Amino acid sequence: MRLGSLGIFMLYYIELANATNPIVVVPLILIKVPSWRKKFFGGFVGFKEKLKLGKVSPEVTVSKARSHSQLQTEEYFEQLRKAWT
Repeated sequence: MRLGSLGIFMLYYIELANATNPIVVVPLILIKVPSWRKKFFGGFVGFKEKLKLGKVSPEVTVSKARSHSQLQTEEYFEQLRKAWT
């Protein structure tokens, strides 16, 4: 059986794919398994996390929900008093 010049390159390609398989598979496994990702890549901030960190506002707003609820309560009892009289 004669492979020719193209067959030799095909054999080299198959052997290269077989030999470099761990170079591709091992990093993928390390990235996809959550506990391993935390162990090996815990200190690195990913691209998505950088985007999330950029959108978070450090300012804290104080709302006056208590006074608003107190006004609603007073209005409710005022209407209730008017309904009973």
